[in-house]
Amino acid sequence: MSQQKLAQLSSSLELSINQPWACNDLWNQVMPEILSLVEILRKYSENLVTTTASMSKLHHSDESARNPENSSTMYRIPACKCDNLHENYIQLNDALLEEQVYRYIDIQPYLPINIMKRYRFIKELQLTFLIGIYRLVFLYYIFKGFLINS
Repeated sequence: MSQQKLAQLSSSLELSINQPWACNDLWNQVMPEILSLVEILRKYSENLVTTTASMSKLHHSDESARNPENSSTMYRIPACKCDNLHENYIQLNDALLEEQVYRYIDIQPYLPINIMKRYRFIKELQLTFLIGIYRLVFLYYIFKGFLINS
């Protein structure tokens, strides 16, 4: 539905509220919900305008939409003790133990399929050595820092 149609619909709903047939008790019960719907439609319409302008600007720009300068994040996660390693991370921990220090590894194969579990896996990530995580939009790469002496 277009922004213009949404604006027309919200205006039409507002006009309907002021009609004589909308003044009985039954209509008075649904009036707050109608006003709430009008407000939601108005906000959604404004969001469509803003998003369309932003996307149009990006579309006509010479800059890449996935510019690593704008779309990447890098952070470090300290090591945990071997006996504190959660079972969800054992497979990734073992795979990274065999890798060289500071070599990037794509962690997609180790992530759960469920989006919420994937988010939680990355958020609560813990391994037995210092790691760095490099995130580019939705891609995650991890590298091993140095081993902790047990």
